[in-house]
Amino acid sequence: MKKLLCIAVALFSASGMYAFAFREYNRLLDEAARAFSEKNFSAAALFYDSAFALNERPIAMDLEAALKAALELRNFSRAFGYARRLAALGVGPAYFERKTAWKGLRKQAGWEALLKDAAANRQAIEERNRYILAQLRQLRESALDIQTVYRKTKYSYDDQKNFLYQRDSVAAILFNIFAKEGYLSEYRIGVTMLRDTLIAEPIFADILLFKRLHPAPPQLFELVDVEPSQSLILEYIRSGWISTRFAVKALKYHDIAAHL
Repeated sequence: MKKLLCIAVALFSASGMYAFAFREYNRLLDEAARAFSEKNFSAAALFYDSAFALNERPIAMDLEAALKAALELRNFSRAFGYARRLAALGVGPAYFERKTAWKGLRKQAGWEALLKDAAANRQAIEERNRYILAQLRQLRESALDIQTVYRKTKYSYDDQKNFLYQRDSVAAILFNIFAKEGYLSEYRIGVTMLRDTLIAEPIFADILLFKRLHPAPPQLFELVDVEPSQSLILEYIRSGWISTRFAVKALKYHDIAAHL
């Protein structure tokens, strides 16, 4: 496990991450969201432009928010630009066809081409990452199964020890995948979708949340090595791969900037 920690700390240099002004970036995103909630769509669009100038690879959720602002302004050229970037991340054609939020795009000239690109990109991403995605989906199912079984236990000492061992075994496999492949961002393995229409947190989010939602009780603390999930999540935020919304849930930090 100690070796795993060293690998996890070192993997960022090999994962293609890049430095950017993450504090300013997140400030601009917050300003954009605030402006949008106040129906000041012009200001929201400007804040998104400024944010994306700092981070050339924003996560899909932020691209989606910028797309909504562009549509409110009926700036279809800008909207299609964001929509094409989402299509490149593998949201799939159903994401555009079924969401009423994008009805403003449907009568535009680029609509059919957008759907065609979305379908082709989704298929290409799935084929290119077939093996890794299969691993990640299996890990997620294992994590959910472990939690389901744990909820039905009597919380005895042996039950908790067994749960923690299984929990950490799943996390170890994930971190070893990261060590080998680098961080698996949306730009590598595509966007995680729910019911083909909702953009979700990464497919492995439940595993990163594992230790935060199920910490070891004091009497077992020394029996299980602690995975570097908290430091990993913070590093992923600094590199722009994970949203601060996820961090609030994962780390229970309501003032993320103070920890970055």
